[in-house]
Amino acid sequence: MASTTSDQPPPLAAVLRLADTLGAATDADALARFNDKIAFDDLDDPAMVPLWLPDALDALVTGRDVPPWRKLDTTGDMTEPLDFFRTLDQILPVEIIDVGDNYTAIARQSGYEAVVALVGHGYCVRPIQPENA
Repeated sequence: MASTTSDQPPPLAAVLRLADTLGAATDADALARFNDKIAFDDLDDPAMVPLWLPDALDALVTGRDVPPWRKLDTTGDMTEPLDFFRTLDQILPVEIIDVGDNYTAIARQSGYEAVVALVGHGYCVRPIQPENA
C-alpha cells in the first residue's frame, strides 16, 4: 500500500481500505487516481465530506450492517458526495446500480452492498440482495 490509512483524510482513508478489501491496486498510480477523483468531486476538504460517505464505505469493508434507513447528514450540498458515490466504479471494482431515486454500490468481494436513497435521504449497508446477486 502506498501509505497507511490512518494518516489520510476521509474519504481517501475509506477508499484505500475498500480498495485493499476488494483486491484493487493501492500503489502510487492508484493513489493518484483516488486523489484526482476526490478532488474532482470537491471532497478533498474534510469539511465537505458528509459522515455517511466514509461510514458506508467502511461498512462495505467490514461487512457491518447499517440498518435502513440511517439518515444522510444533509446539512451541506449533497451533489458532489452523491456523484462520488454514484461513480465509485470509476476508481474501484464495484458495480453501481442507478435507478434514479437510489444508488447501490455492490462490492462482491465483501458480499455487501451500500444503498443511498435520494427519497427520504437515507442509506443502508447490507448483504448483497438476491436481486443483485
